[in-house]
Amino acid sequence: MLRKDGARLQPVDSGELRVRLARGLAAGLTVAEAGRRAGYLNGQSAWRAAQSDEVQAHVAKIREDAALAAGASLEWVLAHHVRIVEDADEKTNVRQASLTAITDVLGYKE
Repeated sequence: MLRKDGARLQPVDSGELRVRLARGLAAGLTVAEAGRRAGYLNGQSAWRAAQSDEVQAHVAKIREDAALAAGASLEWVLAHHVRIVEDADEKTNVRQASLTAITDVLGYKE
């Protein structure tokens, strides 16, 4: 099968697609653009993949690694990394509790 530009389409492992999608999302692209660049055939597939725990974990890891490489301290990265739970009613409480616990352990004061 050929693409419009004449290049031959190569089969890609779904895990590799998710990693490519995560890289695009971590770089700040929209889901549609990151999905297109990663090789997803339609936006709905990219959107579903972007919601997966696996892709979200890849995005978080890429952003943490980038922050550390840019010179941020490990404490800063930990203080700003908060896992968001799926239940919308609990998000605010869990986020605040996580930040409070992390900042207490690290000794940060507001």
